[in-house]
Amino acid sequence: MWDTALAAHALLETKAEPEAVRRACDWLVERQVTDVAGDWAARRGDVAPGG
Repeated sequence: MWDTALAAHALLETKAEPEAVRRACDWLVERQVTDVAGDWAARRGDVAPGG
């Protein structure tokens, strides 16, 4: 997953075709976890998961 995020960032830096960046970001959004809190919730339980 992080590889896709880094690749999308690299595409933005190189001014790649916007469609390629959009597809990468869409792929990430579809897989974003928003219903499970990670270990960070022990200290910040008031923050919603998912970034």
